[in-house]
Amino acid sequence: MSLDQERKKINQIDQQIVALYEDRLKVSEEIARLKAAQGADIFVADREQAVIENVQKGLKNPANADSVQKLYQKIMRLSRERQQEVLANDQANPER
Repeated sequence: MSLDQERKKINQIDQQIVALYEDRLKVSEEIARLKAAQGADIFVADREQAVIENVQKGLKNPANADSVQKLYQKIMRLSRERQQEVLANDQANPER
């Protein structure tokens, strides 16, 4: 294998990650609206811990547990930010 071949693999994986991340954000936006309709908080610590534990169960290499936890903490922080943006936008534009 060459460096270029391995970089091409990384590029393909990155495109898959980005597509899945965008899908996740779209679902997160709908969850924000459902939470708002139910009067629920955006941040639910127990749920976020459960998400981390769930993804860690799927790890092939347990040595990656710490980095996966950090990754998902960041993903969920960004999701909360998006949820807040969506709800603020929905309040500013109630015709949605």
